[in-house]
Amino acid sequence: MKTLWLLLVSGLLLAPGPANGQPAAPAGPRPVGTGYPLDLLVITHVNLIDPSTAEVVRDCMVVVRDGLIVSVGKWVPAGRAVPRLNGQGLYLVPGLWDGRANALATAAAERVALPLYLASGITSIREMPSQRPPGEVTATSQLVTSGACAGPRLMLAGPLLAGPLASAGTRAEGRAQATARLAGAGGQRPLVGALLPREAYLGVAAAVAAAQLPLGGHVPESVTLAEALAAGQVGFEDLDKLLLACSPHEAQLVAARAACLAGPSPPPG
Repeated sequence: MKTLWLLLVSGLLLAPGPANGQPAAPAGPRPVGTGYPLDLLVITHVNLIDPSTAEVVRDCMVVVRDGLIVSVGKWVPAGRAVPRLNGQGLYLVPGLWDGRANALATAAAERVALPLYLASGITSIREMPSQRPPGEVTATSQLVTSGACAGPRLMLAGPLLAGPLASAGTRAEGRAQATARLAGAGGQRPLVGALLPREAYLGVAAAVAAAQLPLGGHVPESVTLAEALAAGQVGFEDLDKLLLACSPHEAQLVAARAACLAGPSPPPG
């Protein structure tokens, strides 16, 4: 338990628990950091939710130093002059993740989504690529990181290597186009689309490997899961190709799906 909580950063939320067997008031969770310095803080008499077991560990003391949890237990030394927050009757949980968010797709969505994430207990998100100019997304990320804008921690997914790349007919074309797209990616993890032709995908994978970046996204319809793994893809957005990989007819099924998406062949002559 102690090791688990030591690894958690300061994305903690205090939520009111049920009183006398009645449902909790709909006030929602409150960030611990509101009004309290996180350079050193002790939370006392709080009920901990252990996410590894879903058990409640009651009447605990938590010490936060420099934004990190450094100690958890029934009693831990902290010093008398340390600011204390009485957590009696409240529940302490680690901040939650949204691994596939579109909070920054527009400026209007951003204004609503960022504070709403915090109010809902989500303290970290992975933002997917969108049509919004990358500079605007990066600027928002910098504002959140600096503390100038309230919001969850932002992990920005890299460029989506799809769209025009779907017309790349050879491995060399796919690699050249992907290399050009990666030049302005800022070292973020690129994502591949589901409709890339097989040769274009292999060229993209080679370009990403040459840039020493991890490759994520969909497994294109034109390749098997084993081929994607062999090409160096380490992140997967959907698991439908995993189901196909469980079939002894995976290669035939993948070929049939790819042919269907490609459409009918033009008539000869």
